[in-house]
Amino acid sequence: MMKKNNFYLPLFLVALFLSLNCTSKDKISFHKRNQKIKVAGGDIYSFSIGLSALMCQIISEENDQCQTEATSGVSENIRRIQERENDFAIVPEYALKKYFYADKTSYLNLTLRSLLSLGHSSFYIIVPKGTRYKKFDDLDQIGIEQSDTSGQKIVKILDKSNKIRMLKTEGILKSVEDFCQKHDHALAFMDTAPSFLISFIKKACPIREIRLSESEMNRVIHQESSFRKVSDILSFKDTQRKTIERLATRLIFITHDAIPGDVIKNILSEIQENFFFIKAYHLSLRNLVFIGCFKDMPIPRHIGVSWFLQNIAKEIGSSAVPISQYIPQTLDVVATKSQLEKGSLALTSLEFNNNIVTATKTQNTLGKSQTNNNPNPAPKETETTQ
Repeated sequence: MMKKNNFYLPLFLVALFLSLNCTSKDKISFHKRNQKIKVAGGDIYSFSIGLSALMCQIISEENDQCQTEATSGVSENIRRIQERENDFAIVPEYALKKYFYADKTSYLNLTLRSLLSLGHSSFYIIVPKGTRYKKFDDLDQIGIEQSDTSGQKIVKILDKSNKIRMLKTEGILKSVEDFCQKHDHALAFMDTAPSFLISFIKKACPIREIRLSESEMNRVIHQESSFRKVSDILSFKDTQRKTIERLATRLIFITHDAIPGDVIKNILSEIQENFFFIKAYHLSLRNLVFIGCFKDMPIPRHIGVSWFLQNIAKEIGSSAVPISQYIPQTLDVVATKSQLEKGSLALTSLEFNNNIVTATKTQNTLGKSQTNNNPNPAPKETETTQ
């Protein structure tokens, strides 16, 4: 009997060694194909693809550790997260509520994690310059991207008489092309503020913006709590810094439950480190187009990241400074322990909204330490791969 046990002992030790080796942190795979970190973006000309690329720059020091993949939009981002083809995605808060939280017991809902709120995506309506349209009630046709569920929801709520025909296209470029060629309808879309798309469209055709009234915005917010009013700066070149209110929804950085807790902890630490980096160095950006006289003013709350990147590219060589050093001071860090311990997080819950931490926007905080400015502790290592 002793000889038989001695025979199996080496086999047992080998099996134990292999088991421990396979479960070590270095061998943890994010998904079944053990690929690099993947961030699902959006249409190649959309805001999300630029923000996804920015997040990849923050997450990894070397570009080959993270890649951004263009998608057709929100629904594909959701599918890719569900099937773990991608590890992270940026999805509007309204879309999360619509798709993820309709059924709290669904597989998708139980495996979702919300990590960060990355500012807002604002609602815009433009019409050809010189047309008869003056206000929203004058409109009868609105072009809109097929995957823009947030914009479509706003239009449906505002269309009290159900008279507006939505002309849905498969991409934002097609929407812009139809709008500029036909001159017979409005164009609605979600973008950051200031809008990179409006700057892009102005080069193609003359336009005029239709702004929603206070009562129209309140009606949307009353019917759908994931929308809110935000103050958008009209122009950074305008010395008076005029602002207007727009409807907006938060952009949420999400992942799935197969990402290990220690990986999330490292990613969030990297994001927070870069997030505070601009506080010490943003004065060196005073000559950039969008900064203007910013050395005497706080960085705006809803700066557009796509627009931000475009202007960075114009002003400095792409290889001059790592883009991760120029993270806008608008990231809302949502990284509490409770949010990462189990399952998903209902974005409409009181807990979520109470845990949003908005960065201080005044120059007076520049001298404070990162410890004082970082109210959210790093999350506990709670997850293992499946």
